[in-house]
Amino acid sequence: MIEEMVEVTIDLPKDVILELSVQAHELDITLNQHIVNILMQRVKEEENKYAQMVDACGREWLDISSEKYRVYRFPDQEIVEVHEPLRLLISDSGGHRVFDNSGQCHYIPAGWIHIRWVPKEGQPHFVA
Repeated sequence: MIEEMVEVTIDLPKDVILELSVQAHELDITLNQHIVNILMQRVKEEENKYAQMVDACGREWLDISSEKYRVYRFPDQEIVEVHEPLRLLISDSGGHRVFDNSGQCHYIPAGWIHIRWVPKEGQPHFVA
């Protein structure tokens, strides 16, 4: 994995800086490195939220984490919108099982007449 380094400015209250400084000292690392470690750990946790999904289907889920949201429209004009979808499983019936970033599971039955989605910035428009 190639990691891009960027400069980030963070404003923290003095008491938080003091607490982080003490932690960094105990870890024998610089304050900057300690903050970077904390941020990287948080990013990793966010990226791996979907790993907490328990799947008993035994089928392969598609990674759709590049999408901001997806919207299904049905013949009666009913709309179903899923924000921050992470995984998609298409049932034999054509229904969509979607697991989202908040841990919610959605089942969208077959019969929708239109689906649209918006990719996250810099992500591909089509993944499958």
